[in-house]
Amino acid sequence: MISHGRAFITIFIILMLCPAAWSASMIVTACYYDDDGNGGYTPVSFAIESPNRSHGIRVISKSVVKVGDDVTITGAQSTENGEPVIQATSVIVNSSDNTVPSPLGMSNLVSGSSIGLNNMGILTRLWGKVTESVDTGNYSGYFYIDDGSHCDDGSGIIGIKCRPAASAIGKSPDPLPAKGDFVYLTGIMGAQANSPYFWTQSITTACSDANSTTMIPWREFQFGTSTDAWGFSHLFTTDMTGIASPAADTEYSVSTTDTSTCITVTGVGKTWGGYCDVGSIGSFQGQMRFYGGETINLTYSFKSSGRSLTAIYLQYNTGERITIANGSTLIGDGLTHTLSFAMPSSSIGKTLSSLVVNLQNPRLGSTTLCLMDFEIIRDPSISTRIDADTILATPPVHNARVGMVNGAMAMIVDGMPISGLGWTCIINQNVSDQTISDMVSGTGFKCARLVFTLGESCIKPAFYPPTWLGPNLFDWTYLDQQMGRILTANPQTKVILLVDLDGALWWTKLHPDAAGMQANIGIPDYLSPEWERDSRDAIRQMVAHIQSSSYAGAVIGYELFNGSTLDCGFEVNDSTPRALARFRATLQSKYGTVAALQAAWGDPTVTFDNATPEPFFTAAHPYDLYNDLWSFLPEPSARPRYQDSVAFRNHVYQRVILDFARNIKEATQGRAIVGARTGTFMGDLTWKWDYGYQEMFPINELLASSDFDVFEVQESYYGRTDDGLTGSGVPETIPQGLAAHNKLIVIQNDWRTHTGPDFSSGATANMAQTVQVQRRVLANSLVLGMSPYLWQMSWYYNIGDKLPDGTYPRDLTLVNEFKKMDDISRKSLYTDRSSGAKVAFVFDVNYKKYFGYNSDPYYHTPSKGGALFDSLKTTWARAGVPFDMIFLDDLNTSMPYKVYVFVHTVGITDTQMNLINSVVKRNGNVAIFLWADGLTDGWRRNPARMSTLTGMNIQMLNTSRRWEMTPTSWAITNLGVNSGYLMGTLNNYYGGVSSGMPFYPTFTVNDAAANSIALYKNTTDVGIAKKSFANWTSIYAGTANIVPALLRYAVDLAGVHRYTSTEDICYISNSFIGLHPQTTGNITVTLPSSSALYDLFNDLELPAGTSFSIPVTQGSTYLYYRGTKAQWQALGQ
Repeated sequence: MISHGRAFITIFIILMLCPAAWSASMIVTACYYDDDGNGGYTPVSFAIESPNRSHGIRVISKSVVKVGDDVTITGAQSTENGEPVIQATSVIVNSSDNTVPSPLGMSNLVSGSSIGLNNMGILTRLWGKVTESVDTGNYSGYFYIDDGSHCDDGSGIIGIKCRPAASAIGKSPDPLPAKGDFVYLTGIMGAQANSPYFWTQSITTACSDANSTTMIPWREFQFGTSTDAWGFSHLFTTDMTGIASPAADTEYSVSTTDTSTCITVTGVGKTWGGYCDVGSIGSFQGQMRFYGGETINLTYSFKSSGRSLTAIYLQYNTGERITIANGSTLIGDGLTHTLSFAMPSSSIGKTLSSLVVNLQNPRLGSTTLCLMDFEIIRDPSISTRIDADTILATPPVHNARVGMVNGAMAMIVDGMPISGLGWTCIINQNVSDQTISDMVSGTGFKCARLVFTLGESCIKPAFYPPTWLGPNLFDWTYLDQQMGRILTANPQTKVILLVDLDGALWWTKLHPDAAGMQANIGIPDYLSPEWERDSRDAIRQMVAHIQSSSYAGAVIGYELFNGSTLDCGFEVNDSTPRALARFRATLQSKYGTVAALQAAWGDPTVTFDNATPEPFFTAAHPYDLYNDLWSFLPEPSARPRYQDSVAFRNHVYQRVILDFARNIKEATQGRAIVGARTGTFMGDLTWKWDYGYQEMFPINELLASSDFDVFEVQESYYGRTDDGLTGSGVPETIPQGLAAHNKLIVIQNDWRTHTGPDFSSGATANMAQTVQVQRRVLANSLVLGMSPYLWQMSWYYNIGDKLPDGTYPRDLTLVNEFKKMDDISRKSLYTDRSSGAKVAFVFDVNYKKYFGYNSDPYYHTPSKGGALFDSLKTTWARAGVPFDMIFLDDLNTSMPYKVYVFVHTVGITDTQMNLINSVVKRNGNVAIFLWADGLTDGWRRNPARMSTLTGMNIQMLNTSRRWEMTPTSWAITNLGVNSGYLMGTLNNYYGGVSSGMPFYPTFTVNDAAANSIALYKNTTDVGIAKKSFANWTSIYAGTANIVPALLRYAVDLAGVHRYTSTEDICYISNSFIGLHPQTTGNITVTLPSSSALYDLFNDLELPAGTSFSIPVTQGSTYLYYRGTKAQWQALGQ
């Protein structure tokens, strides 16, 4: 059973994912001890897992259990060093000696959820070379392994960090493997310091027994796939299980480098034999399908002393084998050779599943086979091209676009608005037809998404089969199959394709001069003329195929989903020769002469021939946000080279997206919606990838392009975990600001449900809570004019709470809930969708130019970036008023507001200052300025500009301090707060944990004509103040956080109607009011004019009036239509 109360849970079986694999028990898979300080060892934790491997988790407990025990755990779920764990309060052993789930093989790349879905807590098998080994004689020792993935946890050591193993439970650890050894490990994936950490259970030297494992690290040969119960694909490795019972006097060894794997077998007077399956490729690896005319190239070295028989086979997915080499064709001189093998015509239509090596040595001696490279050379005369130009001369069946519909942005198909509410699964081939039917048909959704690869899935091995296999070779089998499954479930569904266009290894081999920084895995230089030409051609082939297919009338849009996490975190090339040439050309265009460049950069040696971009981090600018005082507000003029570098990288990033957008618009004659998974405008600043930094996720060029329609961002992560799932979901980009440029925000709703294992990202606890959170996402999106859809990963929407027998049944509660939400979304398109807001939060589209890098991207841990760019937004929906989010440069074209809140407008140019003076400072308006607003003129820091902006005397202090402030007596009287009310930092229930950190610089108000609202804690320094002028009022706060009481005061001062007086989440527009209360009780809602309210979720009409006392339950969501039930039902008829 699972009981919920104060976040305590009793676990008999962790939440299951696959209804076809029910279980009623949890099995202990590993036990861990540590030093007790007295020379002995004490239990510290153990791991449990469901028998079908659908979920596992580590349990913190000193109870003594054994591997194979069936246990019942009672305790609280928490996060330890980034790893979900159970803090056990009781452990009951139900039975012992049960079958233990087999370990799940995976590469270092996907271990610990480095990419893809969460696999922590699962009994796992890893392999690799030991890159570091620190043996302390106790459990504080550690070692690292690397399988070629080159994982980096920031320690400077490449690989995955691993704990010592203990062959005797409760005893001292075994000796660690030596640096350079090749090993495979069994244990539990966990985390340490928010990086993958392996809780090792056992260590085996590769090929030392019949079950040993190794890996050939050829990136171009993707060695194998397997799908676990989560629908997640893993790389497998060489499997030596074919070695037949080696005798004690037979030795096996494997030597692995970045470029080869060598297998050596020595027989000392005994016969031995077996085979080595060095590449289980998996049935849906389409690049291994044969079309005719292929040649296999295998690079190897082979040497044998004594007599040996060696054969190398290709094995098809049918199990049939074909010999490509044997002892007579392999050259045994120990030198490197390449064997070429022409595939027979009988291979056409078959798929390669394995490369198999058979080694036999019936006499004394040794054999070493070293494999360096394997590739399939396609016959360029084989073509599956279609006449795209002729096909695309006829426009698509439907004309799809985005546009303003009744006051907010929406998708429009053939002149009719549609709800974008829909569903997709990250790996569609791994969900059942029943799930697709439930989510595509049962929900009533009219829109679905499908992720697939155009080219090769270079950074996400085996997620999706490739479709572009050579210059003239395309295979659309996967796309056709998955589209067929979706349309079988609902033939009327409209589909937006999410296109992973990373590149292709065959392409970078053909065009080495046009390759990117990661040419070895197939990443091209995206801005090279060759890639721009060929990717345009591939896109036209894709669209032409779709328009020739049976589902031509279903596809209405395309989004770019490149990068290692499908979040457009793709390579931004600033290092290859061609990229450097482009960078230098931009400098020459900007500066004109070398002298001007040298003067600007302050470098007498720089020229247009040797200038290079400055990386985000340098020795002189490490950007340590916790020690470097100016890390958050570096002066632009102090780093001109860096500013030029950022501008270049921002342009490259957006140009890649816009090339995709222009190609789609061209191929579809402008009749398809085009977007990208990008637009995290104000989130926890920088996302770090292996190659390049997306410093800005810039939007300025995308905003200006008529080819680009949709910014897709995740529903805000802030508030999912730290705050009891009470986040308000204020978006990470600017809805009304983007709408002013005809752009739609699509919300990728990846809220983890009660059916998923990913507790660390804010999973709900049960079906009831899942329903309420999903309702909140809808209410928030509806009011702000955004379009959400469901993004399914390791959780399900058609599974219910656990039954008394411990199983998880198919349950259509959520499916039916989504059907109701779809009806609400569609009807909402026919009513007034505008906000009616008189409060605007104002943003500078280029604000990140003035900020440094946040080195802590984890949303669930306090970080300064989180305080500056995430937690501050959690209060905005708690002041009881509707609000818009707009861009500073659009002030003169936006609707007039009464309250303007400026958010991190640090750099205000003279033009922008004049705009503020003419638009904001008039008509009794109230302007609120936060922290460092106006500190620079766009290039140089000038604190005096803050005084000009605010109309108050603002002083900058060269000290750091916390934003903790206490209200003055004036504030207690005029704001209605008590003396303990937090004025500069935030209450925990709206995400303020991180805002208690010290920040630099500090600003204080020294103006006798201003009213002091708050003082820095334990000082007389004024941190928040108000000053009245003839036509406007200025409020300045030396903190980024505008607490609800201060915003309510500004609203009242400006004469703006307030709907509520509590600090509960409240979403308001001209047609809707949504509530998501933090406590149980009653909320009074006051309307500006009499109206009925219709409860859309509970089918309850409240008679017309201006004041309503609404009973609410903590954590529930309520959505009211501002009208009668009859008026609502008539919408869209």
